[in-house]
Amino acid sequence: MLLGKLSRVKLAHLPTPLEELSTLTKILGGPRIFIKQDDCTGLAMGGNKVRKLEFLLGDAEAQGAEILITEGGVQSNHCRQTVATARQCGMEWIVVLHSSGRPDITGNLLLDQILGACIVLVEKGEDMKTSFKKSFPRIKLLRRDEDPLDGLSISTIVK
Repeated sequence: MLLGKLSRVKLAHLPTPLEELSTLTKILGGPRIFIKQDDCTGLAMGGNKVRKLEFLLGDAEAQGAEILITEGGVQSNHCRQTVATARQCGMEWIVVLHSSGRPDITGNLLLDQILGACIVLVEKGEDMKTSFKKSFPRIKLLRRDEDPLDGLSISTIVK
C-alpha cells in the first residue's frame, strides 16, 4: 500500500536536519557520515516515534476513536510521544506502564504526568491482555459508561 493512501495526522516538524559527523568521518577515513536529528521532530522533546504515530493516530481518527491506549515501560519514549500526540489532537489517553514496584517520578514518567496522562501501573512482565483489562476502570471513568467498551471506539497503539 502506498503511504499516500493511509490516513495521517501531520504532527512532526519535518524534514528534520541532517548533521555531518566530520570528526567521525575523519577518524574512520570516510565515507561521509551524517546523523538525522529526530530530536527536532517536536512534541514532548521529539523522537523518531512521531513519524509512526502520525499514521497510527490517522487510523485511530478514521475509525472514530476517542481514547488512545498504549503500553510500555515506565520510562518509555513511545508512551511519552503517544501522550503528547493524543493531547495535540484533543483525544483522551491511557498509558499502561510496566514497573517493578513503585517507580520514581522522573524522566518520561514525569513528562507523562505533566502532560496529564491517565496512568495505569502494572507489574513488570504482566501480559498485555491482563494489563489492558486493568485500564477498563479508567475508560469507564473517562466515558462514564456502564460497560467500558460499549459504543466506544478504541485504537490500541502498541509499540
